[in-house]
Amino acid sequence: MASDAYLDLKNMKHILVFTIAILLFSCQEKTEKTSEIPINTLDPGMSENLSEESSSIDLDPKVGVDFINSYIKSSIAGEIGILEFTESNPNASENLKRKLEKMLNTAWEDDPEIGLGFDPFFDAQDFPMRVEMANYDAKSGYLQLKGIEDWDEYRLTLKLINQNGKTMVDGCGVVNIPQEKQAAR
Repeated sequence: MASDAYLDLKNMKHILVFTIAILLFSCQEKTEKTSEIPINTLDPGMSENLSEESSSIDLDPKVGVDFINSYIKSSIAGEIGILEFTESNPNASENLKRKLEKMLNTAWEDDPEIGLGFDPFFDAQDFPMRVEMANYDAKSGYLQLKGIEDWDEYRLTLKLINQNGKTMVDGCGVVNIPQEKQAAR
């Protein structure tokens, strides 16, 4: 009888391990399916001159969405400033970091009391609590985000690049985004 209980316990362990493995694989399969994002056309003002941009392959637009949503959480919490956030973010390109720092330093030199007067990533003073993808052009790497809930008219442009096989944010809001590709305000 004790040996039967031992075998039942041993079988239960195998069943439990098997069940967990199935759950993990099914969760991973769903993640892969959600990352298959259809390529939409950008807003009319953004689609101009996209053919001039270098082709960007194998970019994951989710990196851009996660980057901004993480920045939103950080901004709301008041944890760290924009420069510190960008410097510590593994998905921010070195180019984005340099351009942001230069923009902020120039603004503080020009107006030591106010600086820019707005958040250059949001291209605004106010921002939504969360964003999601509105449009993505895989060829150019431009990603347009939109606010959700009461902010569905809010738009924000990011530039994604492939750097050493990794998707990086190379432009955001007004930082390293050409004026003609910035979201309309």
